[in-house]
Amino acid sequence: MSEQLDALKRRQNVASELCAKGQFMEAEPELRAVLEERERVLGPFDNDTLDSRNCLARALIAQAKYGEAEGQYWAVLNARERSLGPEHAETLHSLYSLALCLIRQGKLADAKEFAWRAMVGRRKVLGPAHPETLNSDHLYNWLSAKI
Repeated sequence: MSEQLDALKRRQNVASELCAKGQFMEAEPELRAVLEERERVLGPFDNDTLDSRNCLARALIAQAKYGEAEGQYWAVLNARERSLGPEHAETLHSLYSLALCLIRQGKLADAKEFAWRAMVGRRKVLGPAHPETLNSDHLYNWLSAKI
């Protein structure tokens, strides 16, 4: 099992390197394969599985496949809320990521709701001066000015 997990980690790293080079189309099939295997081996709520799902979502956004990316972000958010709780830093990051994805699709009212949840949660969990909290504040304020 350890060798299988190490091999999956290496494959994830190769796909992540492709993404870092802007080769999102090339990375997508490998990200999908790693996600499928991690989900089978580790389960849908494992942090490595969710990290793979996040990487896939980022690759999809880079290719303007916003609807597919939104589905991946929803899956991550739901899994993190169930496994970590609604106020965990990773869950709050998932709220923020989903808000950004919704903005790309022009779903500003929906994005504003998730940005608000991320902002309130981050203020409580991370504090008002934390960089991630400030990012959430900025995003929420920007959306508020747009809507």
